[in-house]
Amino acid sequence: MLLNNIYGGHVPGIAAWITALALLLAGGADAATDIYSCQDIIQEGEYRLSQNLANDSTCINIQSGNVTLDGAGFTISGKDMAQTYGVFAFNSTKPLRNVTVKNLTVIDWAGGIVFSSVTYGSIANITASSNDAGISLYNSGNDIVTDNTAELNTYGIYLTDSSNNTISGNNANSNENSGVYLDYSSINILTNNIANSNKEYGIYLYYSNSSTLTNNTADLNDYYGVYIYAGNYNTLIKNNASLNIDTGIYLLYSNNNNLTNNIANSNENIGVYLDYSSINTLTNNTASLNIQKGFELSLSNHNILIDNTISSSYDGIVVDDPSSGNRIIGNRVYNTTDQGIVLIRAFNNIVSENNVSFNSGEGILVLQGSWNNTISNNIADSNGQCGGICLLNSSGSIITNNTANSNTAGLTLDSSGGNILNNNTANSNTNCGIRISGETASYTVPEVPFHFINVNTSTASTINYPDYISDYGNYTMQSGDYFIYELPFPFPFMGRNITKISVNTDGLIELLESNDDCYACDAAYGTHYYDNHIEKMDAIFANNGDLTTGDPDDAYLSSEKTYLGVFNLSDKVVVEWYGFTRTDEYPYGYDILSNPVRFQVVMYPNGTIEWNFKTMNFRTYDFDMFTGVYAKEENIEIIGGYAIDTPKSLSINLSAALPAPVYNTVRNNRLSNNNPGIYLESSNNTIYNNYLNNSNNAVASGSSIWNITRTIGSNIIDGPYLGGNFWAYPNGTGFSQLCADANADGICDSSYMPGIGNIDYQALAPFLRKTSTSITVNTDVNANQTIEISPDESRNITNSTIELNATISAPVILKINTSTDASALNATSATPVYGLDRNEQPVGRYIEVNVTGIDAASLNFVNLTMYYTAADLDMNGDGDADDPGDLNEQTLKIYWYNPNSTGDSERWKPLGPGIEPNPDYTSIGGPKVLGGERNTTADYLKVTLNHFSTFALAAEITSSGTSSSSTGNSGSSGGGGGVITSEPPGNIAAAEKYEKNIIASTPVAYTFTAPELGIYEVDVTGKESENDVSLRVEVLKDTSKLVSVSPPGTVYKNLNVWVGSKRIKEAMIKFRVGNSWLNSSDLAAGDIRMLKWNGSKWTQLDTTLIKGDASYIYYEATTDTFSNFAISGVNGASVPASSSVSQITPAATRTPEVTGTHSEEASPIRLALIIGVFALIAIIAFLYIKKNRY
Repeated sequence: MLLNNIYGGHVPGIAAWITALALLLAGGADAATDIYSCQDIIQEGEYRLSQNLANDSTCINIQSGNVTLDGAGFTISGKDMAQTYGVFAFNSTKPLRNVTVKNLTVIDWAGGIVFSSVTYGSIANITASSNDAGISLYNSGNDIVTDNTAELNTYGIYLTDSSNNTISGNNANSNENSGVYLDYSSINILTNNIANSNKEYGIYLYYSNSSTLTNNTADLNDYYGVYIYAGNYNTLIKNNASLNIDTGIYLLYSNNNNLTNNIANSNENIGVYLDYSSINTLTNNTASLNIQKGFELSLSNHNILIDNTISSSYDGIVVDDPSSGNRIIGNRVYNTTDQGIVLIRAFNNIVSENNVSFNSGEGILVLQGSWNNTISNNIADSNGQCGGICLLNSSGSIITNNTANSNTAGLTLDSSGGNILNNNTANSNTNCGIRISGETASYTVPEVPFHFINVNTSTASTINYPDYISDYGNYTMQSGDYFIYELPFPFPFMGRNITKISVNTDGLIELLESNDDCYACDAAYGTHYYDNHIEKMDAIFANNGDLTTGDPDDAYLSSEKTYLGVFNLSDKVVVEWYGFTRTDEYPYGYDILSNPVRFQVVMYPNGTIEWNFKTMNFRTYDFDMFTGVYAKEENIEIIGGYAIDTPKSLSINLSAALPAPVYNTVRNNRLSNNNPGIYLESSNNTIYNNYLNNSNNAVASGSSIWNITRTIGSNIIDGPYLGGNFWAYPNGTGFSQLCADANADGICDSSYMPGIGNIDYQALAPFLRKTSTSITVNTDVNANQTIEISPDESRNITNSTIELNATISAPVILKINTSTDASALNATSATPVYGLDRNEQPVGRYIEVNVTGIDAASLNFVNLTMYYTAADLDMNGDGDADDPGDLNEQTLKIYWYNPNSTGDSERWKPLGPGIEPNPDYTSIGGPKVLGGERNTTADYLKVTLNHFSTFALAAEITSSGTSSSSTGNSGSSGGGGGVITSEPPGNIAAAEKYEKNIIASTPVAYTFTAPELGIYEVDVTGKESENDVSLRVEVLKDTSKLVSVSPPGTVYKNLNVWVGSKRIKEAMIKFRVGNSWLNSSDLAAGDIRMLKWNGSKWTQLDTTLIKGDASYIYYEATTDTFSNFAISGVNGASVPASSSVSQITPAATRTPEVTGTHSEEASPIRLALIIGVFALIAIIAFLYIKKNRY
């Protein structure tokens, strides 16, 4: 009204006109531009197809960012010509950002939709067919490809050099090569895609790392459902790869991947196949109805297979060719046509807690020279062929605590030596409980203290190339090359005089007498794997198998200064290799230059052979990484180890004869209702302390040992002595059941003969204890107890107990002192400093027991039983004992305190149970362990000893990852350490720990997965290289109990970071803070700092804001030491700078990038229009006012 009066009532009309003009202009700026022909888009804006388009060259070139192209359901067609694209988003002068292409069909192009150097773009609702590549990203990142159909192309969706993209909800079926193909493209997310019926692969990752594949389907493909080639650190969760003509999920040269809850069923070859792939974890996957194998590991090492289900394939799990250090735990394998679990030429593997039952072949089969495997706590019932657990030509394994019932045979050893069968149960098997046949001798090389000999390589001959050999000349040694070296002294070997050696790059030293010609001169011979030539040469072998010290025609290999050298040190000859592992002369899946191997064989004039392994970080082995010796005339192979990958030394003297062989040991087994109990067609086995209750207990030929010397210790029927076996019949008339035992010591007065030439001289008899007294010990309080025991008295066992088994005629006095404080018992605390392993921690209770009133002759044995609860193992106080930082129940051990030790590290000595052989500390005044028991159902440990003393209970701290996992190069002369928290367990909310190999002056990333930690990565740079360095991150419930002042500001997380090394140069801590917390705390992203406790006060680390997304803001902070930390909002708080940095870098002022959404930047054209409108309004108003005034 006021304006109307002033300007004579004309303003409303002018205003309406101006407003209409502004709206028209603004509306024009927002409207999409229609496209009627192929063209270049060079300006920002929205564009929309108005009709179908066709062209014989690229149709739509998008050369600007902030462009949306809506196909509106129309089709762009090409003519199948090379380098033509339906839509091509690319600008040669700059990367493009925020480009969207949607609702379009593209047909007959080299590339249907192509993004090149595009970030934060989107490709959605596209139908792409008959193209070379339906949808492609080149050198692009943070793009979203969703809800597209890419079928009948050569490649459906193709990424090259593109990272941090999301590929979701797409159909990529029936393509000539792959549905989804990632080429050198990492950190991508693939979720809810369908890639079926492709001519080669459903989803293919080629040299692509750290991507996550979730809920994808890759079925009915001609080769593999999911194929990862040389891809590391990828995660596959809940994918389905079934009905493929070859394999469901195939990893080749791929390491450190995680496969969880995937399904790989009904494939015509293998469900899940790991080939030359190591350190992968496979958890809760299902592989059923595959024609050949459920899982196969070939030349793959240090993998973990846990809680998987495999059924109805020809074989269940196959580990072969060879593979080492794998852990197969808690899997269920059933209804296979042949074997459940098969180990072929497999070494140092653990097969534990699996249920392998109802298979037509063996439950667990170990064969063809497999060595040093552990098979424990498995159930292998109702299997056929060789039976529940069967070893063929395999040695050095421990088979313990297994159940093998209702099979053709329970446990079988055929031509297998040096194995231990302990505490197994084999009942109701059709043929026999245990069968041993064939030659059972095994020869091994013992380990000695590490003793690497440093040689002076500068004296070696070098001409034009860094490979060299001392005292002989210069060689360019490639895989399989060799030379002859005259020894400076005669070397005695098995009574023969060795005067020269043939040395090749593959780690083989052939021993030659003066007139010998070498057998393996120009051949790249392996050793153990090629067992047909054992009898053809005397040789020393050391982790050989396709090694090389260089290649003058390969710049990649020749860039490292490597060598094969022989060094004459007068009193010894050192042969040293420093080179690479090779696979078919190509470095697959890892950088071999960062993984050199360095080892040596030392020959002494007295015939001693020594192996020293310094750096052996193999990522993949080539068939034959054995260590040992051949003796050709004796036709014997002596094994030292397989694929040794830690600093280690071995030594043996073979100057005159072979070492004593190792045979099989069968003990503590229970065999009932078999026919027979034991079938023995072999010699030199030791069989004792077994319980046999069969109608036919033994069929024995050859000559074996059926008892040990009478020894104090609880036997299998709870008698006081170990000796022979208990021989029973189901009808109660067995030899042991009826034998005379005049002195009532639990040993039959007469011998038992299970077969001709086989005699049990110490057969066990039923035993009735004269006095068995159990005394309750309250270990929860500090208390002295003096207990008098009468000959006829017994007490209930509750809590920790003492059991005295003795002949007594007068009261015996037990004095028991318990405490949570070791010093109260005149002992030091049980810690790694005083004898515990570096990753162990005590439960915190100590007990001292003394007995008076009894002499040694009357004492049979004493039992110490220590009970524990879940609360004892729960270090973080959350009510369970299965978290990182809790104590691992399976590693609990009882320790004895040695008061006479002169060294701190020898104060506490482990007793067991479960230590082989049983510890014997009588030489230092301690107890001798006679037996032991671990019962995780009733929660107790028991050791049988020959006297009492002071004891403690300790266990290893559980880590969240694989404690043996490592990455990168070693190159160190020593190893790192574990870490043990100093924080009280009740203040720890969560913790996570990993071990890595630290590389000098090179950052090594420790990645943490628990979101509650706040810290998601720590990059550690060492001053020098170290192996197996642990790093542990703890998030606390409150301020650390190790600091005296709460951190300033508003605290987001209280943290501890512990590292097992004092040789850290610097570290980058990467952490994140939740947006919701920032908002609720009224803090800006720039207010966040990482604080560190320096021992007396809180200091501020150099903290930099990196980026943000919808949930978190991400930061980095640098430090050169680890201790107590806090993430805090310090707006207005005064915090001094850390002395480890030169200045405080405030949080970065740049706006963090927000991933997951695309920013809407204002169009310059639109801004210009709006500014013009307002300028026009001002001019019109000015002229109108002037006219009416004058």
